[in-house]
Amino acid sequence: MLKDKEISDIYQLYLNNNNTQYLNKYTVMNESKNNKNWKWQGKDFPRVPALLDLSDYVKKHNLKSENMLVFSENEPELEFIPHNNLFVYEYAKNNIDYDLQKLNIPENNYDFTILCQTLEHLYDPLLSLKNIYNYLIDDAYFYCNVPTINIQHMLPYNFYTGFTPVGLGCLFKQAGFTVLELGHWGNADYLNKIFSTKSWPDYTQISTQNDFNIPCQSWILAKK
Repeated sequence: MLKDKEISDIYQLYLNNNNTQYLNKYTVMNESKNNKNWKWQGKDFPRVPALLDLSDYVKKHNLKSENMLVFSENEPELEFIPHNNLFVYEYAKNNIDYDLQKLNIPENNYDFTILCQTLEHLYDPLLSLKNIYNYLIDDAYFYCNVPTINIQHMLPYNFYTGFTPVGLGCLFKQAGFTVLELGHWGNADYLNKIFSTKSWPDYTQISTQNDFNIPCQSWILAKK
């Protein structure tokens, strides 16, 4: 169980210092950064700033991986993280051993993992993070992004929404990780769009101004 000070520290260190520069970071989209195989057009917009922040984290922390652990090989985040060996354990290929709530995979010195748009589909996200933690070597990195507010999808396996930035930090802290970075994006225009159309808009269809008070997507970089 986290103490009040631990929760307060996560907020003060990683979120309360959000300044105008951060909130305006993606108000005007830099098209030169739309240079990966995963293009922004037609994609749910909040994942774009999550990816662009990841790109900044890679440079800031000099991130790279020798043995990357992933649970889907189609994640666009993989384009941003230099890695040598990729180990993929997809739930659809083995829904017993590769279930994150019961995880049973080979040991292999995994030094980096990502989990994107997944926690909301797990009935026990904390247990899942603890299970992944047990397979990572010391000093391994973990990047994750997740909806804060969203329309239901992949029913009936859409158990949670509401992973606020501080909530995501607390979840990882409870699982044993050290928080390095927390990010978020959201605004009322995006919310109105998804709930009125029951679909996800791309960057051409909404305002991309960030509003600290209306997070719609949260992401984290953590370390074991």
